Amino acid sequence: MPILRKTRDRYTGAEKALLVPVIPVGPRSISMQIFHFLFCFSLLTSSFDLALVVNVGGTVRASQVALLVVCFGGMIVMQQKLRFISPIGFPALVVWGIVQTLFLPFSSFLIKGVTYNIWLWYNIVALACVVQLYYRSGYTYSLVRFYVGSFGAIAVFGLYQFVAPLTGLPAFLVTQFWLPHLARINGFSYEPSYFATYMLLGWVTLLHLLIARVEGFSSSTWKVIFAIETIALVLSSSRTAWLFMSLEAALRIIPVVSSALLLQLKRLSVGKWRVNRWQLLVFPLGILMFMVIPRIDMILRDYNLLFLLSGTGLQGTTAHSVDDRAGAFSDTLQVFRENPFIGRSLGGVSPSIAALHGFHPQTMEESKEYEGLSVFAEVLASSGLIGIIPFLIFLYQTTVFPRKLGKLFRKDAFGQMLLALCRAMTYGWLILQLNQNILRPYVWLHLTIICVVAANLEFAKRSMQMQPMLWNVKPACDMTLSPES
Repeated sequence: MPILRKTRDRYTGAEKALLVPVIPVGPRSISMQIFHFLFCFSLLTSSFDLALVVNVGGTVRASQVALLVVCFGGMIVMQQKLRFISPIGFPALVVWGIVQTLFLPFSSFLIKGVTYNIWLWYNIVALACVVQLYYRSGYTYSLVRFYVGSFGAIAVFGLYQFVAPLTGLPAFLVTQFWLPHLARINGFSYEPSYFATYMLLGWVTLLHLLIARVEGFSSSTWKVIFAIETIALVLSSSRTAWLFMSLEAALRIIPVVSSALLLQLKRLSVGKWRVNRWQLLVFPLGILMFMVIPRIDMILRDYNLLFLLSGTGLQGTTAHSVDDRAGAFSDTLQVFRENPFIGRSLGGVSPSIAALHGFHPQTMEESKEYEGLSVFAEVLASSGLIGIIPFLIFLYQTTVFPRKLGKLFRKDAFGQMLLALCRAMTYGWLILQLNQNILRPYVWLHLTIICVVAANLEFAKRSMQMQPMLWNVKPACDMTLSPES
């Protein structure tokens, strides 16, 4: 499916003159700089649930308000250039949005159904407008750098939340404590699991960029930012984050260690055994890890750290967290089983779950007590067995296709950026199976960044001017992704 769909030019020279916008948006215009600043602000504050928000029957975030202005910029660009660049997966996404709208009447709490539908269409339109704004704008490289760095800023605030109670400083926005002075980091999010879901996107992205040694991400500053993000994720004490961080570490380390072992065995077979300083460090650490892991329960007991397992049901601890999530997941699937073909719409899932328990919410706050779990189960219950098909197509086109495109440009910084963003989105979808609400702003903004980079790379792929680019060389934006003349 082609990404770039240019509208047919049906206008004469005189008609085009009448279509000149009041606010010109060009790569060097003040307007573009303002829109770029506002979009960066939206990215930075996308995880804000407890700050810069207004409750008007539903939560309106400063990030969403800024993004609305950015949408205006994208519309101006479309009117200026008389074209529409279709983001990857966009037709399927629009069809899914229509499905959600058609199922609105089946929501038992119509106000919430309409509200969620508005936010869904807002995200769809915003994704398209941002792609129009940044397509061949010359800002994509700096945009991705800012986006990746913004996670570090939120992580720094998270570390302050952990240190502040221990030192007697004010603990701003902390929502949960393990012990009286031992905070669980939640950043600006409702709770640690939301913070971890957000931070994991940035952590996986930056890890890939560091390993690939992409130009602009290889300095020691980025390594420090990655260390800060790692510490913040660990101290958030989100067990789901620990699980997926461990999975990513294993997927990165095991192939390297296996290759090193095979190489050494091959050398040993021909009498050329050689050990370098890294192997002297890695192999003892591996042995130590295999010794420690079987005794982890004993270590937790001896050092009174069993509270870290609270809510999991492990080692005799309470299982409230696991039980609550299992119950919410079961309820979400039950809503689907009762209506397998007619979805309830995104805003109708929680009222339907409430009805299973004999309750009919009358306010948004009451309905939040019955939110489902697992965004895929939520989408299934809201869309029905047929209606979920366009969503699955969108999911495929925003995960598999960009990876193929990124691998085609794997020697270019933009190609590695796309691979990093897609890898992070894969983990984002996985961790969202243990959380609720697909309408989280940072999820859609991450998808938007993927679409922006993919659209620019697709242009480079199609352009006859595209030339090979070398590793660790800043992408030749002036030639391949340059602004249109």
